[in-house]
Amino acid sequence: MTDFAAIIPCHNEEENVPLIYAELKKTFAKLPDYRLITWFINDGSTDKTLMAIKLLQSENSDVHYIDMSRAFGKEAGMYAGLSTAKADLYCILDADLQDPPSMIPEMLKGIDDGFDVVGAARTNREGEPPIRSFFCQHVLQDY
Repeated sequence: MTDFAAIIPCHNEEENVPLIYAELKKTFAKLPDYRLITWFINDGSTDKTLMAIKLLQSENSDVHYIDMSRAFGKEAGMYAGLSTAKADLYCILDADLQDPPSMIPEMLKGIDDGFDVVGAARTNREGEPPIRSFFCQHVLQDY
C-alpha cells in the first residue's frame, strides 16, 4: 500500500473544502493500491473554512489540517504541508478544483514509468478572461 498525501492550501474556501475532498475520495476509490491522506492547510481564512475542515476531520480519519495563525500565502501553506505530511507520494492541489483530482491517476502513470516528479498543465483556458488566456499561452510557450 502506497501512502499518498494530498496537500491543499486553503484561504476562504469553506464551500470548496467538502467538494475537493469528495472528488479525492471518488478518485481514490478507483486506486486500491493507494491510501489517501488529506492535509488541508488553513491559511488565515476569515470565513468558515476551518470549521468545514474540522467537520470533515471528525467524520474521516484520513483528514488532517494545519491552522496557520494568519495568512502567509499559498507557498507557505505548501511548505507547511510538505514539512508535516508523511507519505510515499505528495500532491499539491488548489482547493477550488482548478487542479482536478481526476488527473491523479494519469499522473501516477508517470511515477510508475519511473519519473520522480510529475506535473500537469492546463491546455484549455476556455471561460477565462481573454487577457489571462493570452499571457498564460505566451508564458507556457516561452517556457
